[in-house]
Amino acid sequence: MNKLYDYLFLNKEYPFKHKWFNSFVIKSKEKIDFSDIMNELLGHVEIVVDRDNTIVCYFEDLDFAIEDVILSISDDFGISITSFKMPKLYVNEHKFLPLYNLYNKYLPNRSRFFYTSELIEEAINKDLADARSLKELLLGNLLKDSINALVINGIFENDLNVLKTSKSIYMHRNTINNKINLIKKETSLNILKFKDAVVLYFLINLK
Repeated sequence: MNKLYDYLFLNKEYPFKHKWFNSFVIKSKEKIDFSDIMNELLGHVEIVVDRDNTIVCYFEDLDFAIEDVILSISDDFGISITSFKMPKLYVNEHKFLPLYNLYNKYLPNRSRFFYTSELIEEAINKDLADARSLKELLLGNLLKDSINALVINGIFENDLNVLKTSKSIYMHRNTINNKINLIKKETSLNILKFKDAVVLYFLINLK
């Protein structure tokens, strides 16, 4: 859809009524129209094609992993697919393009599914300026509440143990669990997984 392309790549007005959207990028050497497959699997989707990348935007929180969908398509069609799952993006913030550009810089020539944690890891290893950009893109809103930084640091420094963190930072476990869920919802990073915890801890403390 041209209007969605204009929003994603030219910062034009968003053409729908949603306040946020989910998205992922698919890249395959084979020329395949993913529209019917994605609509069948994900419900209503909007698809934009940019060169050899297919960008799938959808508007519901799913109870299954996008990775499973991509692997299923790859197996069914016998093709190699590279895919990157974006975090949830709010319409008025225009964060898609900088994240997409970083994906194209670091991850496009591989043949598997990539998460946000791997993009952050690449940026940390290769260009701290990009890592700082990712800190603002992914954590800017969360860092407006200092409790989120306290929870991220506390979880990492207490071996990803919620009970130990609760005692360490004097915060109720339910509050910590609510913050963990919020961080996952907003960034697609699960701080109770080691790799996600490492990159979150690094970003939160990156100056």
